[in-house]
Amino acid sequence: MLFADDIVLVDEHREGVNCKLELWRQTLEMKGFKLSRTKNEYMHCRFSNSSNQSDGISLDGVGIGASRKFRYLGSIVQHEGDIEEDIQHRIKAWWVKWKNATRVICDGKMPIKLKGKFYRTVIRPAMLYVPPWLMKVTQKINEETGLFPSPINHVLINEYLPNQGIMPHQDGPAYFPVVAILSLGSPVVMDFTPHSRLRACTSTLTEDAKEERFSYGNIENEKDKSSDNNNHHPFSVLLMPRSLLIFEDSAYSDYLHGIKDSVMHCFDGVVNEVEVLNQKEPDPELSRDLKSIQRTTNRISLTCRLVLKVHKNLFKF
Repeated sequence: MLFADDIVLVDEHREGVNCKLELWRQTLEMKGFKLSRTKNEYMHCRFSNSSNQSDGISLDGVGIGASRKFRYLGSIVQHEGDIEEDIQHRIKAWWVKWKNATRVICDGKMPIKLKGKFYRTVIRPAMLYVPPWLMKVTQKINEETGLFPSPINHVLINEYLPNQGIMPHQDGPAYFPVVAILSLGSPVVMDFTPHSRLRACTSTLTEDAKEERFSYGNIENEKDKSSDNNNHHPFSVLLMPRSLLIFEDSAYSDYLHGIKDSVMHCFDGVVNEVEVLNQKEPDPELSRDLKSIQRTTNRISLTCRLVLKVHKNLFKF
């Protein structure tokens, strides 16, 4: 007996899908097969604003159900073109596999040679594997921005609950001073605050200037330094779903970036406020009148960076 599953009919127009589906039904019934009217579903992909078809798909005059997502060959495709559910599914699957692996690595009764073999054959290949869809994302960022001297080799994927944020931090000297953050899911406000060393330097220069014990040349030099440090002011950026934030140079080295641990975020005064308010299709979690965000869904971030020095054979058993 022959079984078939996960068969997809694709066309740019609704009429084309109906014709293919009807031809498929007639061909199967001629061979003695029956096509289920209840298990089949269709998905209308709205990858662009130009698509406005609203009619459904029918099979032999009977309408079939619509779906907002479709799983095919291990990947989840969403009708609006997002990849949040696909990433969430992969994160959960990876965590399950990692919990199973830690039972072997952390077991004191296991021989050290067996742990080393398990690490080389299971853990290390999984750590070094980059999915093809992620390779396409990093390659596109690298090619279109031209800010990375070599291909991106480090991507950190995190999932945050609506009330979770990120404490102010810097990425440090281990990476090339360029960061690309792809935001998915709930919108958030990311705050940039000057590093503490800049504030300390500014206050020291102000106190020394009051004493007037410098020569004229030193006074001009210190004034220039003080004016440079005074140019570092706090600012915020609203990260919308499917947005890409890239910062480098002083924003990387002289600022701390973080997100507040709050369900409510105010975007009044953010640097991209005008662009957000001019969007034709506003996010349902965003209130234009109050200039605030009510975070109701999880947020997923893909932080793309370039590690300058990569050590090989770091773990030896």
